[in-house]
Amino acid sequence: MSGQDLQLLVFTSPYCAGCKKLIKDLNRLNLEYKEYDVENGGMHIANYYGVRGLPTLIVLEKNEVKFYYVGYPGKGKVEKILNPFLAKGNKNG
Repeated sequence: MSGQDLQLLVFTSPYCAGCKKLIKDLNRLNLEYKEYDVENGGMHIANYYGVRGLPTLIVLEKNEVKFYYVGYPGKGKVEKILNPFLAKGNKNG
């Protein structure tokens, strides 16, 4: 994600169809993100952030949770829900 203070965390599983769609959308938008696969070593981080459903998007600003979204928002909606943070990152970056 743009901006030094913003981080995008994405919690996924290889068995989650919505997760695959979300990752595809993030890649299409050319966004930087950190993916945590809960099936392969990412469960401890998922527990830390209270992840209970997949996929989960979390935006951190200065290591504080600013946005938390569970589920796949639908094709074309990922950019819309992240747009306030993308704009903020562009101002800071």
